Amino acid sequence: MKSTPAPLVRAPPDERVDALKLLPEDEAEEFFLARAPREQAQLLVILPTLTRRAWLRLLPLDETADVVQHAPKEERDGLLKLGLSLAGLFFP
Repeated sequence: MKSTPAPLVRAPPDERVDALKLLPEDEAEEFFLARAPREQAQLLVILPTLTRRAWLRLLPLDETADVVQHAPKEERDGLLKLGLSLAGLFFP
């Protein structure tokens, strides 16, 4: 496991999303998974729906629930439905 450069950890969420796009896929996944649920939520709400889906797919269902709880209220329902649909528990 490589350590994440400190500036990336301290950067605002929109800059972290831009930086994630430049990292190799495995390093980007490591960075995302190492973040606390609040930080994961901050990153996810910036992303387009299809990209959110890819990142949420990395999380176990209980961790997805933690992320949803930390998302802004207006984003929670969409993230919850997306997480449940990935787990095969919700069909819109």
